[in-house]
Amino acid sequence: MWLNFLEVRMAYGHIMGFMYDVGNSVGEFLDEDEQIVPETLPKIVHAYVQEYYWLDIFLLRRQIKRYLAKYASDGQVDHYDPPFNQELCFVQERFHCELFGFLNQVLALVDKEIARKRNCFADRLIGGFFGIFVSKRY
Repeated sequence: MWLNFLEVRMAYGHIMGFMYDVGNSVGEFLDEDEQIVPETLPKIVHAYVQEYYWLDIFLLRRQIKRYLAKYASDGQVDHYDPPFNQELCFVQERFHCELFGFLNQVLALVDKEIARKRNCFADRLIGGFFGIFVSKRY
């Protein structure tokens, strides 16, 4: 049993961490009397991409694709399948979509954020390089 847990944790650890971040962002783990203004999915993904390293972002993307390839059938993913058990039930309630659609939205948003992050990095790199040749006097 312990070996199975470690195997699942290694295979889907980034998804589990991301889903915990999503749950925190929408207030899923708060007590009944505590309230927050829930974040939107694009803001959650943007914050995740800004906070984590490139490797974490690519591993999240890869794990979501593998998870969908392994557990999706006919446009459905059963959230009782490993590794999540019932931990992802809040997706339907908070985001008004099934897990399959939610994970596909996350993939699309991650791809968009990766492109944005690459462009920002390239802009800083090119700007820094050409900044050497540009006079800063006005």
